[in-house]
Amino acid sequence: MGGENQKPMDYCGVFGIYCQDKCLSRTETGTFSQQHRGTTKNGLSGIVGDNIITETGKGLVKEFYKNRQDLRLTMKDMNLAIGCASVTSVPIEPCYGNFDFSIALNGRIFNQDEIAEDYRQNGRSFHTKEDIEILAKEIASGNNPVDGIKGYLNKMLEGKILGSTSAVMLTKEGVYVFRDPWGVKPLSYGSFKDRKQTVYFAASEDRAMQVLSGKIIDMTDVKPGEILLINKNGIKSMGRIDSGKRKHCAFEWGYTASFDSKIELIPVHLAREYIGKKLAQKDRNRDGRDVVVAGIPQSGVGHALGYHSISGHQYGEVFHKFGFSGRSYILPTQEERDREAQQKLTLIPSSIKDKIIFLEDDSIVRGTQMRKKVESLMEAGAREVHVRVGCPPLVQPCFGDKSTKSQDELAARKYPESTLEDKMCKEVGANSLKYNSVDDLLDAIIQADLKWNGKQTITEDDFCTYCFDREAKIPTISK
Repeated sequence: MGGENQKPMDYCGVFGIYCQDKCLSRTETGTFSQQHRGTTKNGLSGIVGDNIITETGKGLVKEFYKNRQDLRLTMKDMNLAIGCASVTSVPIEPCYGNFDFSIALNGRIFNQDEIAEDYRQNGRSFHTKEDIEILAKEIASGNNPVDGIKGYLNKMLEGKILGSTSAVMLTKEGVYVFRDPWGVKPLSYGSFKDRKQTVYFAASEDRAMQVLSGKIIDMTDVKPGEILLINKNGIKSMGRIDSGKRKHCAFEWGYTASFDSKIELIPVHLAREYIGKKLAQKDRNRDGRDVVVAGIPQSGVGHALGYHSISGHQYGEVFHKFGFSGRSYILPTQEERDREAQQKLTLIPSSIKDKIIFLEDDSIVRGTQMRKKVESLMEAGAREVHVRVGCPPLVQPCFGDKSTKSQDELAARKYPESTLEDKMCKEVGANSLKYNSVDDLLDAIIQADLKWNGKQTITEDDFCTYCFDREAKIPTISK
């Protein structure tokens, strides 16, 4: 995605499926379709006979399946499975008790330390301090899967569990799919015909449909607080814990989601183009001679195309993204992140020399990589570099994932709003720097909604903008 290699790093992609045959290969393909959301760990669970078998590994999905050829023997006959592409140490958590299950999570429990300490004081074992272990323990305390899930979601509503949850859970009766009461993180489901069978599945992003079926078939978003069951009988609603409001992560459209996905039926690529148009409106009447508009691959490209369409300035590519590199932001150390970023993006000198470059990116976290990108462009002969940032300044660590652990890691947090752009401009070494406002970002997504759906299906109140708000509060009923 974007060039700022220290982007939020705890997103995950989850996948669940029922099919009569080829379940293992389809689980691989479906999980691979979510690879952009996590590249450090991955895994799968499947029903084999009367048992839930869970396997996890490091690295990319394709590498994991290639190195585990034994799975094609041990799991070849299953027809229910879940998968996860993750950056957490435990991508899938198995649990055995009143009922057996395994679970994969895209989200975060913000107050996990407090909950873990409460467990210990009440004599409950706790091993990893991972969010997914808390989720599994809460669900396992129910009398059955639906009872456990509803109990967990109700605790979220009451403010006892803070954060976000989009999850798939494998049981012997099927794959349960559920989302927190505000729908913070994306989750969708759908089906398609393959010869004489119907394949039913769920995934974090709807691009899974194209990758699995090779066709453009609309998927449906899981409603906030909704619980679904996928099995041989199809997809059935098992109830809903409704908060009465939506709080979808606005950052998904700006950065996280894949360019070819739709989030809440709003195309990501279209939203990013409108985000770029908002930036261009801040630079009206500029002389276009020797000006090149360029995006930092990958998510910055959509912003650049939108900026180009309004400004009329030439669109160009100043960085080449090497297709065989990984995502640098998920690596554990700064040295590894820097090395991966250097290998991933290389300069295109002929597009840079003597040019005035308007460089578009989705966001700035710590500012380290943006500074290096600006320096490299100037060293390659750019006359000026003007940075334009699609998302508003990040000033809060996200409550819905472990993007950043503290405000100290956020460059924009250091400066008051009145001088923020000037200070950040100096910090990254650019000739100028401008951000979109929160209103700009939300209006861009709404414009994309109107363009694609022919009517407005989402409002400003339906977005979570916690990470852009210095005084934000986590959504619950009681807080």
